[in-house]
Amino acid sequence: MRNGPGIQYTVLSQLATGATVQVIGRTPIGGELWWQIVYPLASDGRAWSSGDAALVQVTQWAQVPVIATQP
Repeated sequence: MRNGPGIQYTVLSQLATGATVQVIGRTPIGGELWWQIVYPLASDGRAWSSGDAALVQVTQWAQVPVIATQP
């Protein structure tokens, strides 16, 4: 997990295999996909996880709101 949607952001932690988290947002379609999740240990209570389908499974992804991010 990172503090922003991209590998250029600081690593906060790593999710354990099989972990379940609450997804609260995503990056826009058309770029690299990242999921914003609830992470209580972060200063703002949020973190970002890679959207790599080999690593992450999200159900009902189309209902997850797009979060505006800074480049």
